[in-house]
Amino acid sequence: MRSFLEVKPAPVGDPWWLEAVESFRHATPDELPAGYADGYVFETPVIDTSRYLPYLMQVFQQEGGLITRETVTTLGDALTEYPIVINCSGLGARELVGDRDIHAGRGQTIRIKQKGFQRVIVDDEGPNKLAYIVPRTSDIILGGVDEENNENTSIIPEQNSGILQRCANLAPQFANLKPEDILSVQCGLRPLRSRIRLEAERPVPDRLLVHNYGHGGSGVTLSWGCATEVVTLVKQHTA
Repeated sequence: MRSFLEVKPAPVGDPWWLEAVESFRHATPDELPAGYADGYVFETPVIDTSRYLPYLMQVFQQEGGLITRETVTTLGDALTEYPIVINCSGLGARELVGDRDIHAGRGQTIRIKQKGFQRVIVDDEGPNKLAYIVPRTSDIILGGVDEENNENTSIIPEQNSGILQRCANLAPQFANLKPEDILSVQCGLRPLRSRIRLEAERPVPDRLLVHNYGHGGSGVTLSWGCATEVVTLVKQHTA
């Protein structure tokens, strides 16, 4: 569990999701960076994906799951071999199922050494939009960039200075980072869609295809709920 501070440029009411988190309250003035009038403070789980994803893969394999890497250009082969196929192809859904709604959102982050900083801080609508500080077990993620319809996966060095400055504006502890504090810079594409596609269809009577993609930058947050819905759909269509 981590303390989470979501800063706001103007006074705001309580959010609809406050019952889903622990110890919710509004930020006190001394907790707010310059330029902010309000904020939400609460306790919430923070996933360290560098550990969590290998763990999920390990559990999957221990339960008998098999992971095969190959290029897939059509779902036809999978549907021929398996009676139930779950399509979690993300941006690949453009080619696999002809979904023109799915599109990329480019992100870039900086990973720095852990310096004992433990609070998550996020600004996604204020003067430093987009900025976030996410402490993990052995490092801290600083972000970010959110560029819709940009599929450039190359690191843009000029964006690093902007990320560092915005994060320093949120927390002065990050104002004087040294080059040796930076562990790596990452760039990736988020699978954006106007809404998540989570539905079942039968391409042929004896085959079930369940689509589960388009989660944008919220894949980890939504993963368990969407997985539960996938199981529900499979049970409904195979009962």
